[in-house]
Amino acid sequence: MRTVIGWGLLVVMAPCPLRMLAAQEHTTVGGYGEVHYTNPTGPKTPPVVNLARFVVYLAHSFDERLAFRSELEVEDAKIEGGQAGGEVSLEQAYLDYRLGDWITLRTGLVLPPVGIINETHEPSTFNGVERPGFDHDVIPTTWREIGLGAVGTIPGGSGLAYRLYLVNGLRADGLSAAEGIREGRQEGRQASFANPSFTGRVEWARPGVKIGGSFWYGGTRRTGGPWAAVSPVATSRGRTICCDSSLRRPPRSSTPSSATSATTPRRASRPA
Repeated sequence: MRTVIGWGLLVVMAPCPLRMLAAQEHTTVGGYGEVHYTNPTGPKTPPVVNLARFVVYLAHSFDERLAFRSELEVEDAKIEGGQAGGEVSLEQAYLDYRLGDWITLRTGLVLPPVGIINETHEPSTFNGVERPGFDHDVIPTTWREIGLGAVGTIPGGSGLAYRLYLVNGLRADGLSAAEGIREGRQEGRQASFANPSFTGRVEWARPGVKIGGSFWYGGTRRTGGPWAAVSPVATSRGRTICCDSSLRRPPRSSTPSSATSATTPRRASRPA
């Protein structure tokens, strides 16, 4: 048994014009952080506090159609050579080109839209301090790969939205019984596109309610290990299908609805 207490600092993403090159051009800066306090029970188990994550979000809209969005994360406060723990990584970095409400083209380092937590993994999304075990062991949050695809709302479907990507596949030599597919992620680093994968999501959303279905289907490629010399392009196929729903009380607001558009969510490009 252990007692875990956590608190986080969330920064509301709001447009922050740094350089106005045109009337429609603006830059957005935001981010969030997590501090975890763990107090295990039992003798000789002192409490531990850790700056688990510090994330900076940077986006730039060039005009009403073209936008760049990115997220840089630091885990466990620092990285020091020769010591375990700590990581600095890009969680996402992509370009959006909006053709209309029904379709926006997207390419870069993207988040497969599988489940709830992988795309929206801020502390306020889940109950408790740590992310759910399901989103570590089954869905390897935060899961990101390089690819291209489209997002948008479905015409005529009130509240229906979709996301569909073609991304690089998994590393077969990273799969294990202990970690599942977690170590098979390529995460944008020298990623092999020899055996690509498809991933997508359809969801229906209303204030306080969201119901969705998502999938990942694709191949793996052996990129190292003892079998690489024998079969350097050994491949296999895998699939993940996920259905989810969330229900939460809509926030009360005393401000007119026309004024709420001044706040831009961190992932404003994603359809509601």
